[in-house]
Amino acid sequence: MYREDFSVRTRTGDRGRPVVAIEYDGPRERLLARVEGVTATPIGPDDLEVAIRPAPATKGAAVLAITGTTTGAYLLETPVDLDAIVAVTTSARERGVETVAVVVRPIEGDPIEFDTRTILLYDESGQIRRDRSLVPGGVQP
Repeated sequence: MYREDFSVRTRTGDRGRPVVAIEYDGPRERLLARVEGVTATPIGPDDLEVAIRPAPATKGAAVLAITGTTTGAYLLETPVDLDAIVAVTTSARERGVETVAVVVRPIEGDPIEFDTRTILLYDESGQIRRDRSLVPGGVQP
């Protein structure tokens, strides 16, 4: 599974909660095997973290990574528009929404869906931008 196998769309949740939708150009079985290698299934809202870091030398571009919360093992990594992710986290925070839906749709088969309470946005120096991130209350990133 390579970065090029994924594409990302977002919705800020005007009529529901925010969504990060990731299209995967591969079979569901490969994706499911990767999920099972990273976390337990079914996936709970504290099992996976979404982290965003700026793409080097590309203004407005970033890299989205999904990892296991306890293991740090990568599920996937893909390019993403930074402003689109900031719109999702801002919408969630402003509306008091505690989770964001993440949907990974393989080219064939049913999507893999989970909620996350954590979307961490990092700046160019590797520091977490708490003002742009979605972090559960009482958690110190």
